Amino acid sequence: MPRWVFGVRPVLELLRANPRGVDQLLLPPGKWSGTIREIETLARQAKIHMRPAETAEFERLSQHGHHQHVAARVAEFSYADFEERLDAWQASQPRPDLLVLDGVQDPQNLGSLIRTAEAFGTGGVVLPKDGVAPVSDTVTRVSSGATEWLPICRVTNLVRAMEALKKAGWWIIGASPDADLSLYDEDLSGSTAFVLGAEEKGLRRLVREACDRLVSLPRLGRVESLNVAVAGGIVLAESHRQKRTAKASGHGRSAE
Repeated sequence: MPRWVFGVRPVLELLRANPRGVDQLLLPPGKWSGTIREIETLARQAKIHMRPAETAEFERLSQHGHHQHVAARVAEFSYADFEERLDAWQASQPRPDLLVLDGVQDPQNLGSLIRTAEAFGTGGVVLPKDGVAPVSDTVTRVSSGATEWLPICRVTNLVRAMEALKKAGWWIIGASPDADLSLYDEDLSGSTAFVLGAEEKGLRRLVREACDRLVSLPRLGRVESLNVAVAGGIVLAESHRQKRTAKASGHGRSAE
């Protein structure tokens, strides 16, 4: 079923990544400049049907959401095949970090995590088919279009997928506020799959047990835990920092 994607940056990334997936583009009436002009140019090159639309139509289609007077109609989001992506990740040098999300149901958090993962060069995101927010217009908008660049897989059995990653050589690190080991004391210099849990309940028991190690994010304040999107950003940033340090020094799991 076709869906609408709204916003200047998400639509621009759609056209850059997969213009064939766009069959209609709505733009504000009048002369275009800046990024909207770039969107128009890409759409014209891809021979996408464009037409002007008034504010009322954008409001109706977006259900009064954030639209920035730009909208693209695209096919239903296509998830990547996990087995195919696993082969591709294994063939990459160096092997990328991965993000595994257990029950993240808030589309704002999911979009933020996907945006952060893409920014730090993460190889992809693995989601369970049930109990998680789907990749929707909101997710694409919040991700600033990163959903169009980053492979996102859905699997029937998340624990089984984690075991496959482990067998393929990834170190599986789960984030949990009650873990004794600090994130900053763990060696993240090699290929790592980070597992983050639901906003309220955290990691499910079987998912926790499938992790090689559980780490916590040290806090100085009184708040018991961090928002999952914030936690994901901290984890991926620390992993990126350690990998750069290991590469420069020639030490760490990435250098083995």
